[in-house]
Amino acid sequence: MKGNTLLKNTVLLSIGTMFAKGMQFLLVLLVSYWLTTEQYGLFDVLNTYITLLLPLLSLATGEAVFRFCASVESIEEKAKYITNGLCITSGLLMLCLFVLFGLGKAGVTGLGMPFALLLVSQLYNYYFQEYVRAIKQLKVYAWNLIISTCMIIFFSIVLVYGMGLGLQGLLLAHFLGYLAGDFFVVFCTRIWMYLDRKAIDGRTAKEIVKYSLPLVPNNISWWILSVSDRQIIHYFMGVAANGIYAIANKIPALYSSVYTTFNVSWQQEVVEKMEDPDRGVYFNEIYNRVMVFLFTLCSGILSVVFLLFSFIFDSRYHEGYLYVPILLSAAIFASQMQFCGGIQIGLKKTYENGLTTIAGAVINLAVNITMIRYWGLFAASFSTLIANWSVAWLRKIRLRKVVQFKYEKKTWFAAAFYLYFVFAVYICQGNMLFKWLHVAAAASMFLIFQKKFLIRMMAHRGKSERGTKCR
Repeated sequence: MKGNTLLKNTVLLSIGTMFAKGMQFLLVLLVSYWLTTEQYGLFDVLNTYITLLLPLLSLATGEAVFRFCASVESIEEKAKYITNGLCITSGLLMLCLFVLFGLGKAGVTGLGMPFALLLVSQLYNYYFQEYVRAIKQLKVYAWNLIISTCMIIFFSIVLVYGMGLGLQGLLLAHFLGYLAGDFFVVFCTRIWMYLDRKAIDGRTAKEIVKYSLPLVPNNISWWILSVSDRQIIHYFMGVAANGIYAIANKIPALYSSVYTTFNVSWQQEVVEKMEDPDRGVYFNEIYNRVMVFLFTLCSGILSVVFLLFSFIFDSRYHEGYLYVPILLSAAIFASQMQFCGGIQIGLKKTYENGLTTIAGAVINLAVNITMIRYWGLFAASFSTLIANWSVAWLRKIRLRKVVQFKYEKKTWFAAAFYLYFVFAVYICQGNMLFKWLHVAAAASMFLIFQKKFLIRMMAHRGKSERGTKCR
């Protein structure tokens, strides 16, 4: 049954991912009160450095391990790729340890050491997430997210609120949280079953590096495309402005987590459908289903975002409300990028993803640098939107021989409704009655467009409960 496996995996991951993202969002609310806008802005900047360093220090070997392991069934074959991938990652980690040693020798205190420790723990966490996907242990993947997030919150309360360590405590809390997730994956999956000293060989390592190496410029370009605007804002406007922009980005980030959940399952599905003669038709069908869901979801987010900025976020961040519709629209195009990118990964054409992402990065930088002095945070928001749209369009063009992307009538209607909600954010800012009417309209729209999806979700849940009772 087409799409059933995809739906099952997506539902499974959604539970863990949405819980984790919800808890992360709670942490953002707490931290926004515990730290100043300058401190939170600096924390966001440091996080962007980590997202840049991860693909450099890992050579994206985790993604290569997932792709190759997805094509083999035996434990021995999987062990060959997992062992060599871990050796490459651990070898590169030695560079981090030299950095740590250098920091200690130089007597660096404050943020240097916590930052380096966080980088190490996230490097392993990044690899373990791909390893868990490779062995198809999606429950462990979801639990890893939950455990890491809960431990981050726990240590944040202890170190930031309880001990008053501020930004340093927040970095240490994230390090300890990711470390807890790493240990959970190691012992839960019994990773030593997939490690074989005899499996270490240069040919397999070369195969992994050959696949993953084009992903490095792709990931760096993705970093430029996604978060380089934070660095530019920091340079031209200061850390306080970056703090406001970071809070505005949390809303699209919450949405993106929904798509990321699907994307994990989608990449697995693409690999399995590569030999299907009707793959193009199937990919377009799933594309339209996903777009309808995302347009309706984003309409709902825009209808309630005023509640967050009116009653939850500190008043210092209220300006961020104006940038949410633009950034959310950019996130929709980012989802289209990732959807097409998943197909390219299935085709093992990683260089295609790299070329298009580099083009988007150049566009993002050009618009940001030239316009941010005049338009401020609006320029940063629009640069992301324009760049993401460009990459999504380019990837669709590159995939014409594999799949013909066509919007169905239902997708066009959902997109039109979403655009209405975008304009409503700016038109109805001061009218509370209209804002609540938009909440009702968004809820009705979701029920109309997603009736079949909700029925399938309930049916899947019913089957799971009956299966549990039988067992």
